[in-house]
Amino acid sequence: MRTAEGWGVASNNPDQCPKHPGTWDADELSRLRAAAAYAPRALPSATATLVARELLAAAELGWRAPDGLTARVAAELLALRAAAPPPTAPATLPPWPPRPRVRPKISG
Repeated sequence: MRTAEGWGVASNNPDQCPKHPGTWDADELSRLRAAAAYAPRALPSATATLVARELLAAAELGWRAPDGLTARVAAELLALRAAAPPPTAPATLPPWPPRPRVRPKISG
């Protein structure tokens, strides 16, 4: 993790996992992955790709921005998902058309 002093672990951040400073805990990893999955539906195409890649990279590599930007972006994306109305479906599906009855021809 990059700090003001150089490469190292910032130990004064209360948001860090206490066992492994500088990494994400399991709940935060889930939030990052969920936000990355939702990004293509919430943002324009190129922006969504960039944001999704960055969130997945942060989750997979454990990189955490010292200013907390990654966590804030994930939280904003998940807030967009929560505020979005659910997809609408028709109240009732139209009935299937009845099958035409075909009577067999009897030769005789």
